[in-house]
Amino acid sequence: MIEATKANRAGDCTVYVEVSVSNKGEKKKAVRIPTYVKINADNWSAKSQSLIRGKSTDYYKINQMLIAQKELVTEIIAELSLKGEFQLSEIKKRYIEKTAPVILGFFEIYDEFLKVNPNNTPIN
Repeated sequence: MIEATKANRAGDCTVYVEVSVSNKGEKKKAVRIPTYVKINADNWSAKSQSLIRGKSTDYYKINQMLIAQKELVTEIIAELSLKGEFQLSEIKKRYIEKTAPVILGFFEIYDEFLKVNPNNTPIN
């Protein structure tokens, strides 16, 4: 889903995966998880929850990325349900952990270099 009202000046919006649950007699609860994918609101189909074919040169690639994000959330839900830890906040936390970029410092990168190149020979 997107929130077109939160589009930037260029009309780009963040795409969210929305997870909602409701128990008998209780109000529906939901959490929106940002996918870090931004798309133009004019290129989005609310009905299919995907980019409109032909509106973007990368529509297929982006739609595949979004499908992968939905599958990741489904896997997290299944994992937490098996453990009996199904909480919306935990789903969001696990998603963010699994999708956060890995940032290595200089020494971590250097250690990896030494593992690949133990003799410290120049790489051409």
